[in-house]
Amino acid sequence: MSNLVSSDLDRIRKVYEIPDDFTLRLPDYVDNVCSVNKGDIVLYEADFKAGLRLPFHPIIGELLHRLGLGPGQLTPNAWRIVVSCLKLWPRCSEGSAKLSVKEFLYCYKLVAVPNSSSHWYFVARDKNTKLVTKLPSSNGSWKSNYFLVHGEALLEGVNWSLGDPNKSALDRPHLDDLHLDRVKMAVEFSRRDHNSLVTPQNLVPLSGDAEKSNQKRMNTNIQSQKKAKLPILGKRKASSELASQESSAHGITAPVIGPTTSSEEAILPLTFVDGPPRPSKEKELHLEAAERAEG
Repeated sequence: MSNLVSSDLDRIRKVYEIPDDFTLRLPDYVDNVCSVNKGDIVLYEADFKAGLRLPFHPIIGELLHRLGLGPGQLTPNAWRIVVSCLKLWPRCSEGSAKLSVKEFLYCYKLVAVPNSSSHWYFVARDKNTKLVTKLPSSNGSWKSNYFLVHGEALLEGVNWSLGDPNKSALDRPHLDDLHLDRVKMAVEFSRRDHNSLVTPQNLVPLSGDAEKSNQKRMNTNIQSQKKAKLPILGKRKASSELASQESSAHGITAPVIGPTTSSEEAILPLTFVDGPPRPSKEKELHLEAAERAEG
C-alpha cells in the first residue's frame, strides 16, 4: 500500500499544478502497482520531483507508446533523463530543434531495474551519447509514495496497464545525417547537468497541451462575457424605445440614430421645441404689412 494520505494528494496537486481535469486518488485494498482499474495510471511523487508534469508532453506519450510501458514503470532518474533531453534540444539549437523519440532511443537504451519485475530505467548506449549528467545516486524510498491518476488526456496513446516493453523498442534506431548532427550538437553542449536543464521555472510550459488548454480557457471566458452582455443590450434597447415615447408626448424631437461601428452607442443632443412651429421670416413680413394696412 501507499504511504500517502488524502492531504498529500491536495499538496501534490497544488505544488505541481496538476489541472482539475485529472482525478487523483489513493489506491484501495484491491489496487496495487501492478494491477489498477482501466483508465487509471500509477504515478509516484518522486516522478514529479524529477520533472514530470501533467498533462504529458506529446513526446512523452509517444515514447511510452513506443516502449509499451506505463508511466509508473519508469524510475525517477529515467524521468530526469527524458525531461532533461526535452529541454536540451531547444537550448542547444537556440530553439530551432525539438527532441524526437528516435533521437532519444538512439542515445539511450531501456534496462530493467535489478530485482524488479516492473520498473525500468535508461542508460547511455555508449560514452558519446551520455547526454544528461549529475543525476542523483539515490531517490530514497520512492516506491512507497504512489497514487492513481485518471483523466481522458492520459488515455491517448498511453498504456494504463503495466507490462513488458516492446522488443522492437530495445533496438537502436537508425538516424539520417541531419538527426545525427542534432545529436552531436546536444552532446557538445556545455551545460548538460540535470539541475541546469530542469528548473521549476522552465517546467511550467513543459506540456505541449498547456498552450491549447490556456487558449481553451480564454475562449470559454470570452463566450461567457458575450452571453453576459446580451441582457444588458436588451435593456438598453427597451430604455431607448421608452425614452422615445416619452419625448414625443412632451414635444421633444429625438434624432434618428443609425447603426454605429463603435462599441459605444452614439450620443446626440435632443432638440426641444416650445409650442407650435414658428412661421418663416417671409411670412412674418407679410403678416406685419397686412396689420398696418388694416390699422
